[in-house]
Amino acid sequence: MNDYISTDKFPAVFKKFGVEDTKEARNFFHFISRPVYSTLNQTPIYNGTSPDNWLEIIRDLHIDYEPNQCGLQECTGTYKTLVVTEKGICTALYGAYSNYSSVDYWVSNDWTIFPQRSLPTYKYARRNDRINIQAIPLSYELALHYPNDLPELNTWWYNLKEMSVIDIKINVQQTEGSDELREMSKSQRECNFPEDGDLKMWPVYTRNMCILECRYNFIKTRCGCYPYFARPIPGVPVCNSTQLHCISGISDSIISLKSNNKHLCTCPENCNTARYPNIRVGTAYNIDRVDVIPVRAVNIDIEFPFTKMRREVFFGFTEFLVSVGGAAGLFLGASIISFIEIFYYLTLKLFWYRFYMSKNRRK
Repeated sequence: MNDYISTDKFPAVFKKFGVEDTKEARNFFHFISRPVYSTLNQTPIYNGTSPDNWLEIIRDLHIDYEPNQCGLQECTGTYKTLVVTEKGICTALYGAYSNYSSVDYWVSNDWTIFPQRSLPTYKYARRNDRINIQAIPLSYELALHYPNDLPELNTWWYNLKEMSVIDIKINVQQTEGSDELREMSKSQRECNFPEDGDLKMWPVYTRNMCILECRYNFIKTRCGCYPYFARPIPGVPVCNSTQLHCISGISDSIISLKSNNKHLCTCPENCNTARYPNIRVGTAYNIDRVDVIPVRAVNIDIEFPFTKMRREVFFGFTEFLVSVGGAAGLFLGASIISFIEIFYYLTLKLFWYRFYMSKNRRK
C-alpha cells in the first residue's frame, strides 16, 4: 500500500486540508487510496475530515510518476493526466478522454466538452511497433483501454508485483462508424457516438462512462450516497466510512451490474471503438536485488491491424424508397407518384369534396 501514495507528502498535505497528522489518519488514507468494492467493509472508521475532501487529499498524496515519452518513431505528448478510477487515482497516458475523469475537472464543476485530442500517429515500416515506459513505481497496476474511453473494472488490468522488465504484446481490432450512421436513431444503429450523451455525470457518452454512472447510481439507491471516487454531484452526499461498509455488502451486484438476476442498466457500445482480443504478457527478466533497479520498465508491442472494421448504413431511407418503387412498378405497374396520388385522393381531395358539398347544401 505504501507504494501508491507518497509517505513524505503526508505532513504538507494534511496541513493544507487541516487534518491532524496521526497514525490513524495515515492508515485511513493508505487504505482508501486503492479501493476494492468487496473489502470496503474493512474501511477504518475515520471522522478527521469531511468525505468531500478525501479525493483531493488522495490526489495530492499520489506518488509522482514521470515516464519517458515513448519509444515510437514519431510520438507527440503523452497527455499525462491523473484520472479517478474505481481502483483509485491513476496516471493516464495517451488518453483522449482522460480529462473528463480528472480531479481538477470534477472539483471545479467543469462540464466543458474538450476538442478531440489528436492521438499519437505512427510511421512504421512493419506491422508492429513498440512503446517503452520506464520509471514505473513498485507494486503498480497497468490498465489497457480504448483511448477515447475511460477504464473501469472490466478493463484489462495487470498487477506489477515483482521486480522485472515486462513485455506486453497487444493485438488491436478497431471499429469505426461512418458519418451516415449518425443520421439513424440510436435504437436502429445499436451504438452511440459521444454526442449521444444523456448521462448525468459526464458531458459526453462512452460505454464505460455509462457503466460507471450505472454503478454509482445503484450505490446511491442502496446506500444513499456516492463513493468518494465518483464524480461529486450537487445534492448527493459523499459516502462516509460507515456507508462504505454498505457498499461492500452489494459488491457482487455492483461488479456484475445485475440485481435479482435483472440488469441494472443498458449501455450501448461505442460506434467508434477498439478491442484487444489477444494480450500476451511475458517477463523479460527478473531482478533479485532491489538495489540494482528500484523501478521497472515495460515494453508494449502493438500489432496494428491491416484492416479496420467499419459500421456502414447499407439500407437507409433512400434505399427503402427505391426498393418500394421498384417492387410497386414490377408487380403493380405503379410508381411512387402513384402512391402520392392515391394519398392525395384519399385525404385532400376527399376533404375539399366534402367541403364544397356541405357548402352547396347550405345555399
